Amino acid sequence: ALGYTLRFLSNVDPVDVERACADLDPEETLVVVVSKTFTTSETMLNARTVRQWLWDFMGNDVEVVRKHIVAVASISSVELVKDFGIDTEDYFFKF
Repeated sequence: ALGYTLRFLSNVDPVDVERACADLDPEETLVVVVSKTFTTSETMLNARTVRQWLWDFMGNDVEVVRKHIVAVASISSVELVKDFGIDTEDYFFKF
């Protein structure tokens, strides 16, 4: 639809990560991390892995995370979201 591709990364298998990212352009990719507490081990491992994938292509820069990763998380986890590098002012969705 409208030229967008939606992918889900639901487990920590490196092969699944490879498949999910294989033909994506990091410059054109938006990652949505969904975690109520922002502490779930598997979710955060995937989030760190995809963040590293972005950094590998665009450099280890805080702006890469701020422009390419958003969070859906509880307001009580805002500090953890900030610590991850996600811009909580413009792109933080709360529930």
